[in-house]
Amino acid sequence: IENRRIEKMVNYDALTDVQNYASYQHEITDIFQNAKLDHTPLTFVAIDIDHFKQVNDNYGHLAGNNVLVGFAKLISDVLDEEKLNFRLYRTGGEEFILVFLDHTPQDVTAVLRNCIDTVRKSHFEFDNQRIDITISVGVTQIIATDQDVEDLYKRADENLYRSKRAGRDSITIEGRVLPKFNSEAEILNTHTFFVQHVVNVPDHTLFRNKLLLRRYDQSHERWVLPPSFDISVDTQIDLMKRVL
Repeated sequence: IENRRIEKMVNYDALTDVQNYASYQHEITDIFQNAKLDHTPLTFVAIDIDHFKQVNDNYGHLAGNNVLVGFAKLISDVLDEEKLNFRLYRTGGEEFILVFLDHTPQDVTAVLRNCIDTVRKSHFEFDNQRIDITISVGVTQIIATDQDVEDLYKRADENLYRSKRAGRDSITIEGRVLPKFNSEAEILNTHTFFVQHVVNVPDHTLFRNKLLLRRYDQSHERWVLPPSFDISVDTQIDLMKRVL
């Protein structure tokens, strides 16, 4: 019993009760090498809580800790329900690494969508204050040319930052930002086209107008670039009719 207690202290994050960075460093090389040798799938996921510094600044570090605990439990519960072979590590303040053994990105896309949707819809409470968060996710899988796990990590990190640049609250798999919305009605309620003038430089006369698609970001109360432009032609036409 004492050995198990010491082992948990060494390998698990004391705050969130998921595996820690030391455990990640100890395990990930073997996981990577085994997948390479056995030619089995391995999916590597980088997760970041969006605007976490603002949580600490606005509500205090105790509130931030409470959010981290709640988030880790929430994600762990979603993953446990799916009965997938995974490892979840907290590798930094608000940074987590999720590794799926024997699964491709296509295998886990639905559960990752479930994770991001569950976080978005959940509310964290601290000192009678409600705190809402979102997460950004970057996903890659092992390929034949990978020399070590750093190759996987770099690609996942690049995909994570694509999600951030796309407005956060997004999943990027191998360079492609997944559409956030599951219904055309949601898109119609949150997207619009803006008109931008195109003028002749010499005399500044109007040459034409072009339409720019934007999505409304509720958390920051502003129009931003949408995370994805994968919107059906029919829905785009409906949005244009509204503008006209």
